[in-house]
Amino acid sequence: MKLATILISTALLVQSASGQDPFEKGKLALAMHDTATALAQFKDAVKAGRKPAESNYYLGVISLARGRVDEAIGFLKASVERDNDVVQALKALGDALLQKRDFAGALTNYRRAVKLAPKDVSIAAGYGMTLLAADSIDAAIVQLTRAKEFKPDEPSIYAELGDAYLKQNVLVLAISNYQKSIELNPKDIGVHLKLARVLYRNKQYNEAVKEYEAITGIDSSFAEAYLEKGRIYVLAKQFPNAIPPLQKLVLLQPRSVDGTALLARAFFGAERFPEAATAAKNALNFDSSNAEVWRVEAHSLAKERDWNGSQVGFAALIRRKAMKPDDWGLYGAALAGVGREDEAIAALTEAIKADSTNCDVYFPLGFIYMKRQDYARASGMFERKISCDPRSLSAYVNAAACYMQLKNWTRCRELLVKSVELKSDFMQGRLWLGRYFAQVDSLDRAVEQYDEVLRLINSNVDKYKKEAGEAHMQKGQLFFIDGKYERAIDSFRKAVSVGTESASLHLMWGQALLLLLDPKGDAGENKRKKDEATQHFRRVIQTDPNLPQGHLWLGQALVQSRVEGDNEGNKRLQEEACAEYAKVLRLDPRNEDAKKARERIGCK
Repeated sequence: MKLATILISTALLVQSASGQDPFEKGKLALAMHDTATALAQFKDAVKAGRKPAESNYYLGVISLARGRVDEAIGFLKASVERDNDVVQALKALGDALLQKRDFAGALTNYRRAVKLAPKDVSIAAGYGMTLLAADSIDAAIVQLTRAKEFKPDEPSIYAELGDAYLKQNVLVLAISNYQKSIELNPKDIGVHLKLARVLYRNKQYNEAVKEYEAITGIDSSFAEAYLEKGRIYVLAKQFPNAIPPLQKLVLLQPRSVDGTALLARAFFGAERFPEAATAAKNALNFDSSNAEVWRVEAHSLAKERDWNGSQVGFAALIRRKAMKPDDWGLYGAALAGVGREDEAIAALTEAIKADSTNCDVYFPLGFIYMKRQDYARASGMFERKISCDPRSLSAYVNAAACYMQLKNWTRCRELLVKSVELKSDFMQGRLWLGRYFAQVDSLDRAVEQYDEVLRLINSNVDKYKKEAGEAHMQKGQLFFIDGKYERAIDSFRKAVSVGTESASLHLMWGQALLLLLDPKGDAGENKRKKDEATQHFRRVIQTDPNLPQGHLWLGQALVQSRVEGDNEGNKRLQEEACAEYAKVLRLDPRNEDAKKARERIGCK
């Protein structure tokens, strides 16, 4: 019994106190909230034989209120032995024995109390709570239901009924009683917490989240509510929703192992990989044995292409024998990223052994074989990727590139056509289709593909500079091959305007200018073309000093730049041309064109 209740009831009973009567003095002291004096007076009353049953009762409830349960039990037993019809003494003894988990003793006293006062709500509720604690669930429900009928607005009774139905695994009734308890007492965090947990068990996840939100609305520092709310969102794979409550939890409890681990998973699921890696490192500082957190760190760093950093996490998983098929696949990609290709192949092969349906493994394995120019194996890997992921556009293009090297033109074309059928604006597919047509001498159809790429890019050149540059460059090469030199030069100029330059581009550009020279044409225009061609060949040499063709064509341009009558200038041009031919022969001693050119202009 609460001490305040004792004081109130005692105050009502006390009308006067005899100066010589310790029992009356005790009641008066209780009324004045002087429990120390009351305790001493009631002890004197017991010694004097003055109302021993009632005196022991008061001694018991005072001791119980002070938390001295064993002392309280002694006094209350003495009271009941004197008079077992004192209902409040029976109830108080039941309460005390319940605290000591002496369920049999508590039930004995409650049964007697219920018989004496069948309509006393507090006794019925206490009896029900004791039955519940003793796992006599059905009997507990009977008593708590009786108590509810006597006092339907008491929230604690509904909470206890909720506990009883929860023990019976009757989740619907547990939920309804917890909800009723909260309706009567909306600020009871304990019942909100119970309701949230049973809602989660009943797979009512949204409703559970609302209860955790209600808890944090009552007490914004209640860390457990943030943890459980975040956990629900992580399990539901609603990772962006999980992040705010878990961040709040970590702010409240920076050393929460579960909180930091869940936050790492939430960041990873939301594809916020740098934050996921940081959260995982923090979690590992508290508990380095958590394989799942090592996995998050390794995968996050790998996703950010921090291949070296990811090795630490994968090594930890290997030591713990905790590698999964997905881990082997990404580990293989990480090994490939740092150039450890043999180990990468072994890891990726292990991933396939563990789970041949893991589609993500075949692409990096194919890429390694492609890099090693093992096009047959590479194409096989890309084909397997296509089989399990028919919409992997990059797999179509890479497989086609391999078949182009293997001269399997039929399959190459099939894959490229399929890629642009899947996505009509797939620029890489159209660029490769253009290369395919160029290889099989369908120059006009190749140009059509490059024109389609440029049409798709339209005004978004800044976004697609690389693609636009390649389209212009390839068109220029095709026009050059087809002898359409002016159109080739126009395409090369457009390629350079979007930032695409190469030694081969400038070489063909210079050659096209020389091939457009007209012996009967305007001398000034011819000189302009020769000078421009010379600049392009110099650019070739700047880009690739070891390209024999660059030096050869620079020599040719210098020779053609000689002007009749300018002996001094022509001598300088001839000397420089001879030097360029000499460089060609140093790089390619068997180059017949350079040898003949030297003889023709009389190089020493």
